[in-house]
Amino acid sequence: MPAPHRIDVHHHVTPPSLVVEKMRAGAGGGPTYAWTINKTLDDMETGGVRAASPPPAAHNEATHEVSMEQAVKLVERQYHARVVKAATQKSGAQVFYALRLLDDSGKVWTVHVDAASGVVQ
Repeated sequence: MPAPHRIDVHHHVTPPSLVVEKMRAGAGGGPTYAWTINKTLDDMETGGVRAASPPPAAHNEATHEVSMEQAVKLVERQYHARVVKAATQKSGAQVFYALRLLDDSGKVWTVHVDAASGVVQ
């Protein structure tokens, strides 16, 4: 299977807490209400997508819906590298995962994953 090569620049993210809030507000349903990080990862693999980013307005709509394990899987798949160190960090109200990566060539770098949305920064 060839390496994923597509980038989804308008990926819809609807974490469970956001679904609850939208339902309370009387918003309708739709396919994004079945969203999970695992479904996203499966869909990305099936479609040959190596990276996905939600529309800018969706980045901070929920809180802490992506686990460290899910963030590690997402980043390892996106960068074709191994996470060698992981830490949870806070910046004000924002929680994110700082993940240090190592690739086959020996390159080491750090990325941050927003715990609320799964957005890789």
